[in-house]
Amino acid sequence: MTDLERITSYLHAQARKLSVPDLVEKVRSDSRQLREALLSVASDRFSVKPAPGEWSPNEVAAHIVTTSDLFGQAITEIVAGRKPSSTPLDVITAGGPTRTGAEWWNLHEANRERLFASVLAADPEAHLELSIYHPIFGNLNWREALLFLRVHDLDHARQIQAASD
Repeated sequence: MTDLERITSYLHAQARKLSVPDLVEKVRSDSRQLREALLSVASDRFSVKPAPGEWSPNEVAAHIVTTSDLFGQAITEIVAGRKPSSTPLDVITAGGPTRTGAEWWNLHEANRERLFASVLAADPEAHLELSIYHPIFGNLNWREALLFLRVHDLDHARQIQAASD
């Protein structure tokens, strides 16, 4: 089984198995690794690319916050019974703002807490037929997309940590 198949299988199986409060707690608790990574980078290194063609920790943080917020908006629309208004993109955008690790974390955490409130108030079985498209993992229902955010945070936390070493 490839890594992609393993992760996709994990998203589908765990999203079915875990309750929404358990999914939220898993995403929330594992995002602490992202917080630690963001806060571990020295301020004078936060906008420095570790190597040509790689993202600086600031660019990674911008990507995380932007992508997570777009997926969060799509999830919120679905749990409200609406088809997502747009397809969230898991890409980096050039020319984003420069912030500190703490500022990126505070923005990310505020966005996440709004998302968590939305999904915790939702019927856990409602609107699972609606999907959010991810360019690597394919169509994900809202529960799977919520769990994808955990994988996304952890993957990029490792990237930020490597850039700060």
